[in-house]
Formats: sequence, C-alpha cells, structure tokens
Amino acid sequence: MDFRSWWGPRSRLDVLCEQANRRVQEAQEALISATAALVADSDGGERDGGHDEGFDLLVGGGTEVVTPDEADAEGVTSAA
Repeated sequence: MDFRSWWGPRSRLDVLCEQANRRVQEAQEALISATAALVADSDGGERDGGHDEGFDLLVGGGTEVVTPDEADAEGVTSAA
C-alpha cells in the first residue's frame, strides 16, 4: 500500500479522534463543575446541621462502588 492511498483515511481518522478527545474533555470539565457545585451545596447544608447521605456516594463513601470495568461486566451501559 503506498503512502497516498492511506493518507486520506488516516487524516479523517485523526480528525475524528481529535473531535472525540475534545468532547471527552468538555464532558469531564462539565462533570467537575457540577461536582464542585454539589460539594458547595452540601457544605452549606452541613453548616445548618443537616446531612444528606446521598452526597456520601459522590466521594466514594457508599457501601457499593462500581468501577467502570465492573459496570461493563454487568451489562451496564453509559448514556454517552
């Protein structure tokens, strides 16, 4: 296979990978922002004497933690 025959498909693949990487980065930034907002909200509730146990799961304090490998093994799919 000569250089010119695979240059087009390879170039297109590179563009698609770059787009996917940007989308992943944007999604990670959105999740970090949302998590920071939830932490700020939960900190305010604890100062008032309240405690919402649901926030314990965000920091890994739950009784069951599913890793991405386990989620795939159990047939759980992501919405993305």
